[in-house]
Amino acid sequence: MASPLHTLGVAIILAFLVYHYIIYPTFLSPLSKIPNAHFTCPIHPLWMWWKRRGGREGVHSIFSAHQRKGPVVRLGPNEVSVASLDGLRQIYVGGFGKPKWYAEQFMNYETPNLVSMVSPKDHAGRRRMLSHVYSKSYLLNSKDMQVLSSAIIFDRLFPILEAAAQDSKPLDLYQANRALGADFMSAFVFGLTNSTNLTCNTTERQEFFHNHDELLRNPAEKGKARQEIEGYGLELCQAANALLRRPSAKMKSSTTASTEPVVYAQLYSRLPKESLKTNAAISPALASETLDHFVAGPEGTRTTLTFLQWELSKRPALQARLRNELFTLDPPVQPTFRTHPNSPNGQVTQRLPSFQALDALPLLDAIVQETLRLYPASQAPQFRITPPGGCTLEKRFYVPGGVRIGTAVFCMHRNEDIFPNASSWEPERWMKEQDSARLKEMRRWFWAFGSGPRTCTGRYFVVLVMKILIAAIYTNYTTSIVDDEGMEQEDTFLGHPVGEKLVLRLSSVV
Repeated sequence: MASPLHTLGVAIILAFLVYHYIIYPTFLSPLSKIPNAHFTCPIHPLWMWWKRRGGREGVHSIFSAHQRKGPVVRLGPNEVSVASLDGLRQIYVGGFGKPKWYAEQFMNYETPNLVSMVSPKDHAGRRRMLSHVYSKSYLLNSKDMQVLSSAIIFDRLFPILEAAAQDSKPLDLYQANRALGADFMSAFVFGLTNSTNLTCNTTERQEFFHNHDELLRNPAEKGKARQEIEGYGLELCQAANALLRRPSAKMKSSTTASTEPVVYAQLYSRLPKESLKTNAAISPALASETLDHFVAGPEGTRTTLTFLQWELSKRPALQARLRNELFTLDPPVQPTFRTHPNSPNGQVTQRLPSFQALDALPLLDAIVQETLRLYPASQAPQFRITPPGGCTLEKRFYVPGGVRIGTAVFCMHRNEDIFPNASSWEPERWMKEQDSARLKEMRRWFWAFGSGPRTCTGRYFVVLVMKILIAAIYTNYTTSIVDDEGMEQEDTFLGHPVGEKLVLRLSSVV
């Protein structure tokens, strides 16, 4: 029989546990004043764990909670979600720190890069090194970008599109899109002569994306997928390094198109010259940073561009409107096997129009903008940690320091007060003919690339690449759906919409 002292001790321990894990978090914690997404949220993260099972992000459940409870909701004992401009400014423009597990998951060669840097000071320094070559003005005027884009469009993409159109053979544009994203990014980072050619090389594409997807599913894993990807990245760095050392005369005399390794060269000139253990010529910081850009390269095209093509393929009339706009470019984006009545001998000039003219097309811009709103590359919450002094949200909810807090772009972009009929793809909402006040408000809520000091560095690169590819395809072809399995599913996996298959039929229009 238990002694009274033992019974008292057990009662005290139980009382403490009840207070610590139930009473305090539910009724006394500063977070107790924040509406709960689920009644269990104050005492255990089980509800959110369940919604995020299997790699899913639970954004639909979070969005539903915001619809019911308001712009600030509690997702767990130590997690808060925000869906308001006020919260967005405080968390992201205010520069709240990233969780430490970012550094653990997204490092390459055991070395931090722009994404995995937790220190705001280190991040700001690295960002300054890259901001120039990823700026909109640089990209729109870049000769290197013009050359590499022409090579990828005319030498790689058009032959594939034309063969599919001529043979009435369905084409899986999901696979093509992610390959094109990798090729564009590798050419910009490492130089065109060193770029991948996953667009044309099917076997290499399958091997690369098998490892690529394994790494995205588990960024912290140290197995074969990481070894293969890091080895590939190191080979690209070595090739870019050799290109930088090549005499300029040899570059000029080359019979094949070539470009500078723009991003590699920028980092090479700015980063300290310490050596990677496995290769004395390559800096670990340089290798880690360039590999991160390369691995991220296919993300925008595989998700946003695929959904753009899916939506356009359901709307032949909109394709026709877009094509009319694309033909105002001088020259239009057409392959040399096309003929044009206004060209000498009917032959099309193989060159791209100016990027400034392409970027200024209003309907094209509206289509890209709306697709980024509804189908951004990642729908997942962007987690941060509240500073030691905490913060006050919406002027009434105090959140103490050390709390995981974040915003999901899904919640920002589905606000019906800002984007009426928000779940529908309606490019016209971004046209200048619409109400200017509403257009200004939509732009304030647009968050496809984040905001503040950690805004996506490559946002202008992604948009430009998508516009180039859309112009190449829809100037010359119509698309119709053959197989879109999974495209209409509403859930998200690893922050991405589920759809990973879009087989289209292309028909020549010229």
